[in-house]
Amino acid sequence: MDPECRKITREMVPAVRAYLADVMSRRYGYKQQDIARRLGIAQVAVSKYMNMRYSEQVARLKEGIARHAEETHFVETVLKSKSADEVNERIERFCEESIAL
Repeated sequence: MDPECRKITREMVPAVRAYLADVMSRRYGYKQQDIARRLGIAQVAVSKYMNMRYSEQVARLKEGIARHAEETHFVETVLKSKSADEVNERIERFCEESIAL
């Protein structure tokens, strides 16, 4: 992956995590601690995502990600993952695919 794509992917990851945290909580009833464990991040990060304490850029990206994620059934794919490492691999792959669109 070229450096510019890598930079964009790094910027997208928080937006993808914010989207996943929201859907996992609202649609599937996951608690913050469970979301954190599943995504391999700190519970305080999940709290920030759930309380929408993130930048305007993350908010805008999250909206676009939501549309693409619904079309590709991304959340269901993430929930089938067996480890946080696998989840993070899927997040990175999702970001790379989104950049290509």
